[in-house]
Amino acid sequence: MLLGPYASTREATDKAKELLQMIVAKSRCLKALKEPVSEVKRKGSSSAAALGMRAALGLAQQGFDCAVVERKGSWEEPPHIHYTLEGNDVQALLRRTEKAVREIPTFRFSQTQR
Repeated sequence: MLLGPYASTREATDKAKELLQMIVAKSRCLKALKEPVSEVKRKGSSSAAALGMRAALGLAQQGFDCAVVERKGSWEEPPHIHYTLEGNDVQALLRRTEKAVREIPTFRFSQTQR
């Protein structure tokens, strides 16, 4: 039986008891820490065309103020992808997302000139 530096199980048990007593004694002197309180700012921003729009839409639907920055014309010009490999209609998803975005009052949309 491995007991480490102790010659008998009695010595090992006594040492364990001593360590526990020290831990309990030290724990009695501990005081609770005050946790800082900080306010969460419910704001989000996004870029990256339709995927960024979907991400920002999800945040807006959870009550976050959202802003999306798009390259000029990229939102109005539909992407060149019309269907996924599974046959899903990308254009329909884009139209539904645009409609949902325009219905959320806290959603801000801006465009860059680039």
